[in-house]
Amino acid sequence: MKLNWGNYLIMGMGAFMVFIISMGVYMFAQTKDDYDKQYYEKGINFDQDFNRGKQVYADRAVPKVSFDAQNMLVQFAAPAKGKLRFTRAADRRMDKLFPVECIKAADPVIIPLTAFAKGPYKLRVEWQSNLKQYLYEQDITIK
Repeated sequence: MKLNWGNYLIMGMGAFMVFIISMGVYMFAQTKDDYDKQYYEKGINFDQDFNRGKQVYADRAVPKVSFDAQNMLVQFAAPAKGKLRFTRAADRRMDKLFPVECIKAADPVIIPLTAFAKGPYKLRVEWQSNLKQYLYEQDITIK
């Protein structure tokens, strides 16, 4: 069989169509957990979160995060009440939320590491202290 330019054109279009169809199948086979379902709500509240984040540095209230053998320690600059949110980019089911109430600034909040899978997390600390709202975010790795 002799091939001319018309046959090559049809084969090229066929190969391109197979490529496009396979990319469509691949796209629909992906998990739906790849995007943030609260995207719009977070966009609306961005200014409030930004101001709370600036307030942390203005008041020098950055919480100190440290690790020992079995626990994570979070120490606040002043008495605080709020929450610690650990988010895992790999799987939303591994996210954790811990309520926090620190009566004395010298007492650290102790979070046991046994509740976590090893790997990277984003720590989001939201708290209220001295009638001010604060927000602090930090990337951590649990080993």
